[in-house]
Amino acid sequence: MAIGGRPWTLGARKTSGAANAAIHPGALEIRGNRVDENCDSRAEPFGLLRALVVTNWQYGTATRVRTLVVRNAPKGADVSVACAGRGCPFHTARRAHVARDLAPVSFQRMFARARLRAGARVTVAIRAAGLVGRTYTYRMKAGDLPGQSIACRAPGAAKAKPC
Repeated sequence: MAIGGRPWTLGARKTSGAANAAIHPGALEIRGNRVDENCDSRAEPFGLLRALVVTNWQYGTATRVRTLVVRNAPKGADVSVACAGRGCPFHTARRAHVARDLAPVSFQRMFARARLRAGARVTVAIRAAGLVGRTYTYRMKAGDLPGQSIACRAPGAAKAKPC
C-alpha cells in the first residue's frame, strides 16, 4: 500500500504485502524479532522468565547456605549453580534440568557443610528457550547477609543487563 507515493513502513522494515508476504493481519507473531507480523502495531518482545530463587542464609564469620531452591521454572529450563572463592565446596558449575513444569529444583545439598568466606560468590543462572534468562549472584559478606544482584539476558544476547 502506498501513502503519498511511498510504501508504508514500520521503522526501517517494510510491512506491505508486496515487500514481505509473511506480514499481514492475522499472521502469527514471532516473539523477539522486532517485527510486527500481524499488523497490530506491536512487535512482541521475548517473554520474561518468571522463575525465582529462594534462599536462606546463616551468617557470622562465615556464611552457610541453609536453603537454595529454584522455583517456577518452566519444563526443560536449564539451571546452573557456580561457586567461586574461599570456602566453596565445588569449583565447576553444577547443572540441572527442570523435569516438569514449575517443579522446584534444590541445590542446598551441594553446600551441606560449606562455610563461605567473605568475597565468595554463588551464581544461579536460569535459562529457558525463547525466554529472557535470569542470573542471580550472591556475594558473601562478613557478619551480614549476602549482597544480591539480578541480571537478565535475552536469547542470543552476548551480555546480561540489570533487570
